[in-house]
Amino acid sequence: MGELSKTLGELGEDKVSYLMNLVGWSPNSTNISIECVHQEAHKEGIGPRVTHGIDALYRYECPLIGNHLSFVVVSAKNQQKYSAKLSTAKKYTLELINTISCFQESNLRKSISKEYKLNRKYSGVLFWLSDTEDDNSLIDKFADENIVAGAGNTFHSISLVDNKKANFLFNSIQFIKGEYSDYKFYYHNTGYNSSPSNRITSGSILPVEMINTGLIAFKASKNNLQYLIIATIEDYSEERVKRLISLCQNLTDNWAERVSILFNSYSYLENTSVDKVKLSIKDDDFTRKVGVGTFNQSLSNVEVGR
Repeated sequence: MGELSKTLGELGEDKVSYLMNLVGWSPNSTNISIECVHQEAHKEGIGPRVTHGIDALYRYECPLIGNHLSFVVVSAKNQQKYSAKLSTAKKYTLELINTISCFQESNLRKSISKEYKLNRKYSGVLFWLSDTEDDNSLIDKFADENIVAGAGNTFHSISLVDNKKANFLFNSIQFIKGEYSDYKFYYHNTGYNSSPSNRITSGSILPVEMINTGLIAFKASKNNLQYLIIATIEDYSEERVKRLISLCQNLTDNWAERVSILFNSYSYLENTSVDKVKLSIKDDDFTRKVGVGTFNQSLSNVEVGR
């Protein structure tokens, strides 16, 4: 049993490492041990806690919030099959929150921060994966639960990446990599990153704020044309495509010559449905740019609308 747990843990770390590289969170530091500075408050069992383990750590200058250095503390959990109990979710989350709390006061954090004259932002990402093809959403399962109840407010966000979200990240980004030789993640205007002197509109890093949204925006070029691409974890529906066309109108600011909306699932048989949605939108010049498809490709779902 111990050897199986070790093997599953190593597999989980390999998966997380691949995903972190895919979203641009590299170079990163892995398997870090830091001192626990709240030993009694963080104790497990009888004795006080001595150290915390960080599976992976990344830092970047945040393109969505100006003048901020984002620290991402990663916890990797991998099971043979999901044991999706609320008590387990609370345990994993509290472990991560306590680790972030002590990381903020660690010599490691201080040594990194001194290189940057920026405000600091701390986020945790719990990669909770399984070795089965189980795509049931843990995020949906725990959506109505307060799994951070009683935790100290020492962090800005905690994100959960389960199998469903991990597969979305993997499949959508791999598809874009295969289709476009030149692509970057697109950074929308948040109101906190609008300074003309510091505004960055695209880059190789997917901000942690977007890791759990179920929607990724890309800026890419192909055949000398500029593309805005939206990939969504949702399946196709007329309501969703209309909403995403509206979102793309707000995002492009007229720079995109082509717009591609990619769903988790989409069939060629739904082409007529897309045309009907386009007819309900007044801006024909814009809808002529829009193509709809999926990042999960087969002969039944070739992208249409160009």
